[in-house]
Amino acid sequence: MLHSIGERIARVSEVIASILFGSVVIVLLTQVLLRVFFDGGIAWADEFARYVVIWAVLIVSNAVVRNDELIAVDFFDHFWPERFVKWRDVIYQVVFLFILALLFWTGWKQAMESVHIKTAGLQISWLIPYLAIPVGMALILLQYLLKILQVFNKKNEVIEDV
Repeated sequence: MLHSIGERIARVSEVIASILFGSVVIVLLTQVLLRVFFDGGIAWADEFARYVVIWAVLIVSNAVVRNDELIAVDFFDHFWPERFVKWRDVIYQVVFLFILALLFWTGWKQAMESVHIKTAGLQISWLIPYLAIPVGMALILLQYLLKILQVFNKKNEVIEDV
């Protein structure tokens, strides 16, 4: 069950990120065509592209965590005992969870402090671009927590089978 929850969240995130990237392509292609053929353009296109790409990357990042596709430096792992590598990985995950929680909290504070300030091109509240950080961090945190719960769940299943 935990696995399917994480998979669904990752899949929905991938679909949303794809739609966001598609909208960036459409807006930027329109911008190029307007500049080339009509000597004009969309004043907010570059700002839109910047914020939407940030949102898409932060949203889809949880799928990368879910699928274990993060870059790992494991060159020296074969020199160490397997038990040491497992403990090191647990420590890394705890540190990473702390960093993600800190990023979530500071991102949330920054977003809430910028509610009444507007962006230059789109004239939207800075809340919208800044919310990408806490939303992305919350999704990544959720995936990490689901993975940790799955590990404990597997250990309990092994104990019950004995």
